[in-house]
Amino acid sequence: MLDGERGVDFRTVVHGLALGRRHLDPDDPNAYRLPSGSVVTSDKREAEIALAPVEVGAGFAARAARRAGREGTALARQLPAGLRLRGYSTHISVEVPEDLTVEAAKLYVTRFGPAMVLAMDGPEAPGLRVRPRYRRLELCGDYVEGRRLRAALEYAAGSVAACVTALVEGPVRSSGALPPPVAAKVRPAIERPGWFIDQACFGIAPGQPFGKTVRLADGKPVTAADHVSIAWAAARRGLATWIAAFEPAGRDAERPLASRRGASTDSGIQLTPFGDVLKVRSRPGFDLAPVMVTWPLTVFMAADSAAKRSAFVAVPREWLVPFLRSLDRGDLDSPLRRYVAARRGRARAVSWHDVQQPGLFDNVPSRLGLLPPEPM
Repeated sequence: MLDGERGVDFRTVVHGLALGRRHLDPDDPNAYRLPSGSVVTSDKREAEIALAPVEVGAGFAARAARRAGREGTALARQLPAGLRLRGYSTHISVEVPEDLTVEAAKLYVTRFGPAMVLAMDGPEAPGLRVRPRYRRLELCGDYVEGRRLRAALEYAAGSVAACVTALVEGPVRSSGALPPPVAAKVRPAIERPGWFIDQACFGIAPGQPFGKTVRLADGKPVTAADHVSIAWAAARRGLATWIAAFEPAGRDAERPLASRRGASTDSGIQLTPFGDVLKVRSRPGFDLAPVMVTWPLTVFMAADSAAKRSAFVAVPREWLVPFLRSLDRGDLDSPLRRYVAARRGRARAVSWHDVQQPGLFDNVPSRLGLLPPEPM
């Protein structure tokens, strides 16, 4: 965030903006959950917009890029006069099975990393951080938007899918599914576990990088352009396989209740379940409202104010859409009302292990304890 050309600490401004619901992310006191499902927070001094998860399918990259542009425009309109936003970095996360995140990241660095570095690097060439996170691989590069963002999203999804497929199928069945590894001087990432790569670590000097020669891990030379072409072909195959495998199973993750109601915000950003969870729902015998909203888990409080009784409902992301649909239809009124009335203070949600499936609890001692563990 800038005042003229002077950087301004977003933390000094964010709490004065009429953004949305605060105090729902237990580890981020600066996070505001928006009706669109996105989050506005601060990454140290910088303003950060985190989009709700987007399901990979036909046209997903264009939808995500449009959503990013609209959210950025909406935030800029909220700023006090004289302040403006300028792009700083782009973080793309792609879902990965929990037990494969670290191995997928290791594969990614030297096989798909060079092409992603060249796709996202700007004039200052800040490089790429490849970080294994809980059930996702996070790729942190320079700020991109529009057509470049769409391309980066497609490449990220397809290349990570190719790594996952190779790990699941093994080296024999997946032979040829990955580009050959490039020799690289990789450095540890800062702040979080992972790896840092840039053009220099692959032996690519600044200026006309696609015409430069890189060396594969086996010592063979290849032009950067040729390796990028091979990597993109592998990413396209990975993306096509992923979409074919999962798209017919149902598209609930991104368009649940908005498609049913035609709901949207004033800025034209379609709602997601992470926006729909924010409202208080009044049901026969109890009211229900969120007390914790994160991408992996949402926790609601169900309260009967007349009887001064309450309980907690933990809903992992995979069950969030069907839970909200059942709740709004009234299917859950009786069981929730009975539980609130009969609670005895014994069922406690203490750790992530307790909430990996939907559950009812009398007590949540600490919301921080319910966050999933990050890979080390």
